Amino acid sequence: MEDQIIKVNEKGQITLPVKMRELEGIRPNDFVRVSYVPNMIFVDKVEGNEDVVQDIMDSFAKLELTDEDWEQIKKERREADR
Repeated sequence: MEDQIIKVNEKGQITLPVKMRELEGIRPNDFVRVSYVPNMIFVDKVEGNEDVVQDIMDSFAKLELTDEDWEQIKKERREADR
């Protein structure tokens, strides 16, 4: 699925796109975890009382990023910060 650009409102809130919510099974009143890694924010659905660290690791694993991908991400972030 392609990245989407969404607007942050005055309260700092965002609306997750419908298709993304559907793909992840996120429904009204569900909980999501917001995780921060320098220059990145991840949102994933919380399933019960799972271990937080394991959830974050699983989220990264789903991305299936290579070392080269991470290096490119870091490079792009550094350039964007200039």
